[in-house]
Amino acid sequence: MLFIQCKKQEDNGLSLLSRSKKLGPESLQATAIQVKPSYFYKEASFVAELIPGKAIEIKAPISGVVLSLEVNDGEFVKEDQKILRLDDRQLLSKQNALELEQASVKRYYDRKNKLYKIEAISLEELEAIEDRLILLQAEIDAASLLIDLANIKASFSRQIGMIDIHEGAFLNQGDYITSLVKQDLILVNADLPFQYQEFVQIGSMVKVFVKNDTLSAKVTAISPSIDHRSRTFQLRCQIDQAHSKEFKAGAYARLLIKTYVNEEALLVPTRAVVYDIDKKTIFVMKNGKVKRNEVQTGISKNDQIEIKSGIFPGDTIITSGLLQIKENIPISLIFKSQ
Repeated sequence: MLFIQCKKQEDNGLSLLSRSKKLGPESLQATAIQVKPSYFYKEASFVAELIPGKAIEIKAPISGVVLSLEVNDGEFVKEDQKILRLDDRQLLSKQNALELEQASVKRYYDRKNKLYKIEAISLEELEAIEDRLILLQAEIDAASLLIDLANIKASFSRQIGMIDIHEGAFLNQGDYITSLVKQDLILVNADLPFQYQEFVQIGSMVKVFVKNDTLSAKVTAISPSIDHRSRTFQLRCQIDQAHSKEFKAGAYARLLIKTYVNEEALLVPTRAVVYDIDKKTIFVMKNGKVKRNEVQTGISKNDQIEIKSGIFPGDTIITSGLLQIKENIPISLIFKSQ
């Protein structure tokens, strides 16, 4: 009975062995991609600020009491529209008196000029009256200028800011009144480290990330010098006017600048690269066999890495099961899109 049982076990072992030889070793399943040249770039990100295309702070040009406010907070004003009037009544009175005096002196001059023509007075006497007329005109012009300064007007048509003063308040020369902002044109300001000068030039396009939107912007100005303290230079860009109304000046943004571009890059998933002590390799399927190619890598971005050498366009790259793969073993591939 023992002999018969051992004989059966031996027969079963031979049967499994012979069946294994018939089927051959099981093939390994792995994912793969076919490498194609593609556009690849690397970006650097910088903190930026949105500023209005045109903005001014309106300050008191002369000292005086606020006689009247002509506009409301946030109101849209037209060019040369009066915003605020300082008390100019004394100036107006002075101007009126000077103009009356000027008219009187002019009549006196006309009479003296007739006498001069018949040589009844000297030239010196006539010139003294002319000098008085010139001085009066200068005083009238000075009074007129002060009256104009007392009536503060908008330099251009746009929305005015908040006004935190009231009628009757006294303003010193230079006191802040409000702001005037051209909001429909938004610019982007950023300070960049000096080593990024080579990546930007006037007219080049950059990206601006603000409010979860990525917009294109054109470089309009680059500071000609580098700040000796921060070692940075200022860059200014203009957002497309069609998008400017969506944002407010003063908001922060991110400026994205391309620092590397390869229009024919060979990219593979970072997991496809096997790192050894002194080299990097990739498993490539060629003519039905697996080969291990040594490669030189470039820049990585997200989950992809650039391969500089070691593979060619059209190569089939194995991207999974790399620890089990050996050269020349049969593999069943499942192709994935890049």
